[in-house]
Amino acid sequence: MNSKIVFICGNEKLDKGITDGKTIYVGDINDDYFHSTTLLNFAKENYPEVNIFANLNRNHMPTTIAYFYTSLFDHIVFLNISSNRKNEIQKRGSFLMPNNITEKQKESLYQFLDEIRDYEIGIHYNLELNDGTIDDVSISSTRNETPRELFDKFFDREKVKIKK
Repeated sequence: MNSKIVFICGNEKLDKGITDGKTIYVGDINDDYFHSTTLLNFAKENYPEVNIFANLNRNHMPTTIAYFYTSLFDHIVFLNISSNRKNEIQKRGSFLMPNNITEKQKESLYQFLDEIRDYEIGIHYNLELNDGTIDDVSISSTRNETPRELFDKFFDREKVKIKK
């Protein structure tokens, strides 16, 4: 998986082809852009009417920018933070979860999890913006736990609201 950011869409924006459950891959993990820049460029192209994105810049934490995608649009946001250190690729990523997801999003999420089954992931939820930083609750996978297994635990434990 070479994308820097993946959105699993909640709220629809049909004029931009954004539909419930659609998976959108953005940026290249090997390009020179910060995650923040990639998030803001996507907002500029798809949500130019949303003023908060104009007030953010590449110096803001990616999680802060991603928070607005989860809170305003109910998108699931995956930040691919994989690296190649000492010629060993470390596949890692973080999910930022909205408070509510749809059945279609959950289906798309599980399809995406099969694509990144060899990643170590973190799931960040109950996101709250406090003084410009994001407070959250999080769980992380272990080396023996697949992303699918971690999300199974997450959905069982947290009783996430699934909208039809």
